[in-house]
Amino acid sequence: MKYLYFLFFASVYLGVRALEYSGQVPYKWMSFYLTDLCAMPLLLGFLFLAMKVLKKNMKVLPLWFIAGMTVYWSIYFEYYLPLQNSKFTADYLDVIMYCLGSLSFVLWQNRFQKINKQTQQT
Repeated sequence: MKYLYFLFFASVYLGVRALEYSGQVPYKWMSFYLTDLCAMPLLLGFLFLAMKVLKKNMKVLPLWFIAGMTVYWSIYFEYYLPLQNSKFTADYLDVIMYCLGSLSFVLWQNRFQKINKQTQQT
């Protein structure tokens, strides 16, 4: 159940990328924004898994860490890379998608933690 969240975002991300590769993307917004929405939940999920391996007692990623990664990701992909290479374009809507993806991770993490607490009490 807890992995369904990540499987959903990974499936959406890989599905859009597969459509891009085949040249069959029905709507441009799917390539431009849907993949950006999926980016932060996947990144934060992998980071959470890595942190759990390194720190066995880690229950959640701290909010400051999630916010910091979102800001870093936004600056790197929407400010720095477009300055370095014309292949990349800066888009404030991408930043909004990163923020929404991070918010969904926070909501999932809080819900998952609440379910774990209830399970441990019974």
